[in-house]
Amino acid sequence: MGETTTTLEGGWEWFKIRADIKRSTQENLFAQSKNRLSFTVRSSDFVTIRMGDFTPVLSPYLVEGKRVRGVGTDFNLKWLRLQTVSGELERPIQGYLTDDKSYKITDITTDSTGLPLYILDRRGYTFARQYIAGHLGINLFNRVHFGVFGQKAKDELGSVLPQLNSANFTVPDWQNSISVAGIDSGIYSFSNFETALQGVGSYELAKQNWGGEKPMDNIVGGFDFGFSFDDRRLVFESAWAMSMLNRNIWDGSMSIADLDTALDDSLDDYIGRSYDENGKVTSSGFSVEGLPDPSQFEDVFVANIYMTPLIPIDIQAIQETPLAAVMNMPSSAYNMKIRAFYYGNTIEMKYSQVGPEFKSLANPYLSSNLREFIFSDRFRVFDNKLSLGFEYKSRNNKILRTVVDPYKQKTSTTTMAFSPGAGMASFSGSFQNVQRTNEKTTLDTLIYTSYTGKDSISFIDNREDTQTKNRFFSVNVPIIGNGRRFNFLLTYNSVGVEDQLEAQRTPGHIQKAANSEALSLITSAKFASPLQTTLTLSRYKVQIPLPSSVTVSENESRLTTVGGNASYGLWGGKAKLSGGLSLLNATGISQFTFIGLNGGGELKPFGSLVLRASLSSKIKSTDEGIEVGTLAVKLSANYLF
Repeated sequence: MGETTTTLEGGWEWFKIRADIKRSTQENLFAQSKNRLSFTVRSSDFVTIRMGDFTPVLSPYLVEGKRVRGVGTDFNLKWLRLQTVSGELERPIQGYLTDDKSYKITDITTDSTGLPLYILDRRGYTFARQYIAGHLGINLFNRVHFGVFGQKAKDELGSVLPQLNSANFTVPDWQNSISVAGIDSGIYSFSNFETALQGVGSYELAKQNWGGEKPMDNIVGGFDFGFSFDDRRLVFESAWAMSMLNRNIWDGSMSIADLDTALDDSLDDYIGRSYDENGKVTSSGFSVEGLPDPSQFEDVFVANIYMTPLIPIDIQAIQETPLAAVMNMPSSAYNMKIRAFYYGNTIEMKYSQVGPEFKSLANPYLSSNLREFIFSDRFRVFDNKLSLGFEYKSRNNKILRTVVDPYKQKTSTTTMAFSPGAGMASFSGSFQNVQRTNEKTTLDTLIYTSYTGKDSISFIDNREDTQTKNRFFSVNVPIIGNGRRFNFLLTYNSVGVEDQLEAQRTPGHIQKAANSEALSLITSAKFASPLQTTLTLSRYKVQIPLPSSVTVSENESRLTTVGGNASYGLWGGKAKLSGGLSLLNATGISQFTFIGLNGGGELKPFGSLVLRASLSSKIKSTDEGIEVGTLAVKLSANYLF
């Protein structure tokens, strides 16, 4: 793997431009692009325009951490801010040309003339996903802000070609399906397959509803609101959003009649209305009268039976508890946060919820079906030299009433840090306890048929009641004298998991978490001469989850690391040489040794030109032999005009 990165910057105080180019050896037509090309223009603090590849951040409910290839604008007038994004989230991938990656023959039958008919299915592709988003915010007197945001991400149906002439696939033996002679079995390209069928038979490839990925459509809309008091010592922030996701837009939007029968089988101008055997209404549902025809808004969102949610709100719940029904809509997400800065305290309280059906195709990292409450306080004294912190976090997935065996997790964390000043010893530490449970109290029963043909019963223990303790300590000691500077950093971390139901578990039960312990010492030295050195020693031990019948010593892995690096300056700082050696030894369940070598240099021949070169390699030694694991070479040149 190799990458080449180039950055060009220029401009004045009021106008700046920047170009970033990254070329990767991993770039290929059968995966999403690894190359990056971006161009940014800034005019003071008011206008920013990005073109090419960039990662916009409009809202965690819209796009965050996802690369977009297109154009992004940011107009910021302090009291008014408009952000827009338009481009492509995913580029189209037609599919691999190797055997059966893009096509598969699902059936061989005969057509109306009695000749062989081969049924083909398309697969292994990725649709182009177009994206547009915006956020408009108003800031009044730097105290109150309100904003609205929205996005649309939709797959392009025409971005994937039905026919790939060079794609290979397997043609099975026709004798297993029909009595009329077909073509010989074997591997064919699409073009050769068409040629072979001439005068022999035909093939059928559907124009849509292929067996690969389904094209999707997604819209998200919402607002954010906040205010502050007392010179921003007290701040309130909130946001709410709702999503609509269609997982299959092959057939387009539904009609009013389709909407009528979406939740029931009766075409009665009511959605969700049910009747008993005598025709009496047992569930009222709601009328379709006055509802817009989904087919008229197909350009905004494709609505059909594959959309989530089909009905945004629980009809039964809104009749019983309207407020709870609105707050717990499965496709909504919201958060509320209060921050206070008083008397050396930074106090924060946050409540957030993401429904199980909330989905943003532009933010795959957002966890759904999650409710969370956080309270934290950080207290600083002695001119911020000593800080004490506490955080309590509670999270669960009991958003809908229909959730079976919801989990609960409570986390409490205490932190402490002391840093008296430069050149003095400092330390930090944290203590964390995590309690995780679910509401399951009995074992699950699995009934299956064994190879003997007899029904068998097995029990699965999905109960959860664990307590995890996480401890961390760090001490940093600098020593300065006689033109020399030494620094010693000692860290210790341990994670222990206790199963509160261990006494009730069966002998073959496997825990879902592992215990670990780590200790490391890093020393660095800087001498009066242009010599700098670093020495690292570490020890890591982890217990791999195995059945309880296995002893502790049998399920441990231990990693020991020793490493050293040194650099030496030449020619008054115009050049520098560096090198290092590291050794990683693993014992226990896994046994191997890694030897790492690295070296490099830096040269400043003139002006602001800096040339750098580095080489690194890893050698792996196991019982099977010795092999070179990785070899990396990096060259770079920087020049500041």
